[in-house]
Amino acid sequence: MSKGFVQLVACLFALLMVITATIATTVNIQDYLPNSEKSLIEQGTSSLDCSSIISSIVSNTTNGGSVNVFFPKGVYSIKSSITLSLATSSLTNEYEITFTGEAFHSSVLNLKGASGRITFQNSDSNKSLRVRLAFLSFINDGDSTGSPMVDLKSVDSSDFNSVYIKNNNPNKVISNLRIMNGNLVKSNGHYKLLVLNGATGHNLVFDTASSVVSTHVYSCDTCLLTLATALDSQSTNLLFDNQSSLNKDSNILWSLPNSHLSYYPGDNDYSKYTYGIRYGGMSKQSSINLIMNGGGFENQRVMIQPSSNSNDLSSADFYSALFMGNLHGSSVMRASNDRNGRMGFYSCRFVNLVYGVSSNPSLPNSKTLMGSSIFYNIEQEKMTFDSMTNVMGTTIGLTLKYNTIAQVSAGASSIDITYESQFDKIPTFFSITPTWDTIYYISKVSTAGLTIQFSSAPSASSYLYVDVSAQRTASCSKGFSGANCSIPVCNGIAADVSGVCNGNGQCLAPDTCSCNGNSWTASSYCKDAICGGLSGASACGGSNRGSCSSPNTCTCINKYYGNSCEKFDCFGVLYSSSKVCSSNGTCVSPDKCSCMNGWLGVNCNETVSNNSNGTINGTIVNNSTNSGNETFVCPAGYGGVNCSAPICFGYLANDTKVCNNGKGICQSPNNCLCLAGWSGVNCATMSVSASSSSTTTTPKTSTRLNDSNRMITGWLIVLLGLFALFSSI
Repeated sequence: MSKGFVQLVACLFALLMVITATIATTVNIQDYLPNSEKSLIEQGTSSLDCSSIISSIVSNTTNGGSVNVFFPKGVYSIKSSITLSLATSSLTNEYEITFTGEAFHSSVLNLKGASGRITFQNSDSNKSLRVRLAFLSFINDGDSTGSPMVDLKSVDSSDFNSVYIKNNNPNKVISNLRIMNGNLVKSNGHYKLLVLNGATGHNLVFDTASSVVSTHVYSCDTCLLTLATALDSQSTNLLFDNQSSLNKDSNILWSLPNSHLSYYPGDNDYSKYTYGIRYGGMSKQSSINLIMNGGGFENQRVMIQPSSNSNDLSSADFYSALFMGNLHGSSVMRASNDRNGRMGFYSCRFVNLVYGVSSNPSLPNSKTLMGSSIFYNIEQEKMTFDSMTNVMGTTIGLTLKYNTIAQVSAGASSIDITYESQFDKIPTFFSITPTWDTIYYISKVSTAGLTIQFSSAPSASSYLYVDVSAQRTASCSKGFSGANCSIPVCNGIAADVSGVCNGNGQCLAPDTCSCNGNSWTASSYCKDAICGGLSGASACGGSNRGSCSSPNTCTCINKYYGNSCEKFDCFGVLYSSSKVCSSNGTCVSPDKCSCMNGWLGVNCNETVSNNSNGTINGTIVNNSTNSGNETFVCPAGYGGVNCSAPICFGYLANDTKVCNNGKGICQSPNNCLCLAGWSGVNCATMSVSASSSSTTTTPKTSTRLNDSNRMITGWLIVLLGLFALFSSI
């Protein structure tokens, strides 16, 4: 007996362990390492290949649920390409692989050898895979050629926190991270403090290859992407690409708050074509909506390369971003190719560039929007204004700058300064600082240059620091006005004009009024007042009673009165008075009574016996003349022409269906007098004497006996089974 009990407990414990393993598994990789290697890994001197160990941990714990692999401080070598995939025998439709370290500078996965790389792949389209990476580094030690170093294939959801991926091999084309969506209908990713460094190919590749219409939402908060020596002809920090001819329409949203994209080549060659963000080969109609708030770009040859696909309706909006070239031949955007979609730059700074923003508007959906931005030290065109005037966009509040250090010869009384590129209007802001003691003034100024005169010439060769700036003439976009296009417009009236928002509010944004005291409706530009919390046709009892003429003030009509037009009279008596309608009816609207049974007349002051119609039951309404065209409203339980016929269970007394199809007579409302052989409230029950003598009723006791027999038989089977179990122990 005791042995059987022990076996039963063991079985239950094993079942519990299986269920627990199905839900989640947390593994410390140190538990799988040889003892002789643990200290060496912690010191970063171990030569042990951990590829098979990591693969084994994941493959042996992926039969359902999730696996969390913890990497304590140390350097873990990966000398071959490993693929971590969802097990097709998984018991769940949602699966998760998590790799966690102590800190990204202390827990390092060192990719070595000819093909050191890690791939996370969902190979089952019926299941969902999430990948989480936190506090880890993935480092190419310099001899690995595996690319991309970290690869996500058909991963439905990915979360990275404090992850560092670094390529140290300057001799091979290697990309750091690729997100390849396969045939996913939707995917998402959330990355914070993601550092991608040293890529010679691309830092981050987002491949929309899919044979289905798909939607993807990703954010990269405070991410740092830095290209090293560019070996690819189009090395890019963030590349949107499509490697599949089956690509369907894609809707993609990427957010890059406070992120920085840069290029620092190891060979100091900035002449190679590198890109910050590039829209690659989108073979179908796609929509990539990118938003960058804060952060910026540095040193890439072309910082933004839009798509030239005529089906691409992508957009990119940059807020408070810095575009800095450090005079390395950089440009923000060049119009070397046609492009579609919208590019917007708001409160941005463009510094030390060869070219600023150039746009080719030959495609119908090309738009470029500029607002409140500063151009500083641009060698050639700050903006291609001739093209910009044709673009379906607007340029507002732009400040264009030129600065230089001019050398002034000894004894010179003046100097001519020629701008590197011509302003579109005469500059109006100047900052001039001579390095010798003199008084100066500007004797001539134009869009091409200026002449500066000195009161005393320098005795030796000296220098003059010159800053020149001009604000671009504003051409405001819809919804704004003013010299700097900063004043919103509501319903065609600027915010600084008297009468905006109908004089009852303030215009805070285009067509957005904030009404005074919440007493007017914003949707009407503060025109419609609010009475009792309602406005328009709903206020003051409705349009047939009155209208809201000013806040909480109703103007009543049609004999209604009161604060909300809620009151009315019948022949001089308030509708709610007990004396209204001669105390014989209800006042339903001004001067209209609904009389009780036995009363009629416009004020319910006539009895039925005094009326020529001879009505027995009912109320006469809608009659002001007693002309014989009265409309009867019968009391409950009566109907017919003059309300004289009682109703039994939904049928008039003279209806053939009354009282169960004529089995009785309807004497009064719901009161049937049943014929012989029938009984019940509706004469629906046949009397015993009328029932058939051959009817046989099965005793209820037999049912109880049968139920008892079945219960006894069931317990007997259970007892026999238990006896057989313990007999075999």
